[in-house]
Amino acid sequence: MSLAVLFQTLKDKARGTGLAVLLILIFVTYMVAMFPEVQKMTGLDELMKSPAFQALLGKIPDFTSFDGFITLELFTLSALVICGYIAFLTASFLAGEIEMKTIDLLLAQPVTRVRLVIYRYAALIPIVILLMAAIMVGLYVGTQYMGIAASYGWLAYALVFAGAFMLAFGGISLFISALLSDGRTAAIVSLGLLFAMYFMETIGESVEKVSIVRSLSLFHYVQYSNIMVYHDLNLGNLGVLIAVAVVFVALAVYTFHRRDINVV
Repeated sequence: MSLAVLFQTLKDKARGTGLAVLLILIFVTYMVAMFPEVQKMTGLDELMKSPAFQALLGKIPDFTSFDGFITLELFTLSALVICGYIAFLTASFLAGEIEMKTIDLLLAQPVTRVRLVIYRYAALIPIVILLMAAIMVGLYVGTQYMGIAASYGWLAYALVFAGAFMLAFGGISLFISALLSDGRTAAIVSLGLLFAMYFMETIGESVEKVSIVRSLSLFHYVQYSNIMVYHDLNLGNLGVLIAVAVVFVALAVYTFHRRDINVV
């Protein structure tokens, strides 16, 4: 029955995931096609390096280079949108079932709460892989069509970190979902935490006095500019993201296993 929960979750989310994959594929291809026009915009790189923009968007080495452009537009801003989708997705795994009063149907099946949480999270893994694959295909199609030179190997490395980041955030969001009984509230809390971590990193990077808070942000462990521009991989950061995912999934299991669930 445990695997049945996993497969049913994938089936239930197939339509939404398919739509997300298609939209990402189209958007990334279009975004890459716009890059030559961005290169022609004078003064844009200087604007991006102003303190106000760096506090908002983080430090981008060279926005008019393809690597700098992709770092900001795709791996920073677009990743926030994808994480928003993951927040609502994971919120529906547990809190959403309680809100819709369908949790009793799940718990009435021969499956423990522990396995229910684990297999619900396991369903997130192939979804994230599909989303990352859609980004890679969009990047390849766009760069080939526009004749833009790109290092696909380093793009793939960046996507591995992006996938690990999203799984780590998914673990945190699942923990929040295990705590709450309303799917929308769980999603909003998760999104609030996501944006809080984002500004902890961007402001902490620009303001030395508060730089200590950067270590509390997941964004601190995905330095895309280091990967894309300087070709520097920090596998320790990847390990941190994986560890965060494991810890928060374990917390979600523990919380959901011990909580009282009242469906009126």
